[in-house]
Amino acid sequence: MSFNGTTSDDIMADFKKNKFVVAPDYLGFGPTMVILTDLSFWSTKYTELGDWCSAHQCTMSGMTVDVPDDPTLTLFCLKWS
Repeated sequence: MSFNGTTSDDIMADFKKNKFVVAPDYLGFGPTMVILTDLSFWSTKYTELGDWCSAHQCTMSGMTVDVPDDPTLTLFCLKWS
């Protein structure tokens, strides 16, 4: 079975359109956890993402990034969108 990328067929379709999503509050991770959803983006930008995280006091763990505050989250979104 193949998916044509519509949300009626693939519940992850909306996430796959983006490089990352900010975890919603109701998941309990807080508003400053970023989940990288594009494996290709993560693998090609891994070193650059790590350097950016170190420079901005963020913690990258696998395909998640913990951001310390809202202003840094805004910087992340502007940089990597």
